[in-house]
Amino acid sequence: MAFQYFQKNIDQDFHNLYTKASAEQWAVGDLDWSPIKDLDEDFKQGLVGMLTPLLVSERGAMQACVTMLPKVRDAEDYDSELVLQAMGLDEARHWEGLNRIFVEIDQEPKPITDFKAALGINYVIMRCGDFDQWLWCIQICDIIAGVLYNNIKSATDNPLVEQLFEGFLRDEARHHRFCNLFFGREASNFSKDQQRRYYKQGGKLVKKFENLMKIHLKDYMSMMGCDSTQAFEKVAKAVEGQAKKYGFAD
Repeated sequence: MAFQYFQKNIDQDFHNLYTKASAEQWAVGDLDWSPIKDLDEDFKQGLVGMLTPLLVSERGAMQACVTMLPKVRDAEDYDSELVLQAMGLDEARHWEGLNRIFVEIDQEPKPITDFKAALGINYVIMRCGDFDQWLWCIQICDIIAGVLYNNIKSATDNPLVEQLFEGFLRDEARHHRFCNLFFGREASNFSKDQQRRYYKQGGKLVKKFENLMKIHLKDYMSMMGCDSTQAFEKVAKAVEGQAKKYGFAD
């Protein structure tokens, strides 16, 4: 494949999103981390359990963005490539922020083997061979992360926690916009078999998330004053809504 260095025809919506991503860049290291010491012990322990699978997920997303770049480049989808470059910075920031929480509260993540449902979610994503299939799974994971991050942010008035997760949620909103732009352009071209396969795949991820809530995270969320059942219901509703919007559920 020839090295493509000029793109005459651009999709302005994708480029507008990249401009927004550029303007909204921020740094975890610029936040005042001192208030995190004020969290009570129950909240800290709930946070450790709740963030362990998310730490793994964000690390995987950071690496996957790099892995997927050659695929969109080979497909000559340079509009998506541009946005994906910014998305990789977001995922790196999210991993950095979660990792620093553990460092600042002098705790280590729980053994990931304690969260088998989370491993199952990451396994499904790792098996994605195509960019569009991977992006659909990533949007579902972003829905999951968004709901959990919002729960954490709403559970305390600690300024560091509020600022950090508010930033994460702002980033996630752009990721959803990217998915909506991409599938708004591409989903109508998918075969019925693809649509059914993606819908089934979404169902598998939601089921694994339900198990994560019921088996692994329920007690940790309760320690922080969060409702795991309500969190799951929000995720399930949002994923079903996106599937219908893209025509996967028809």
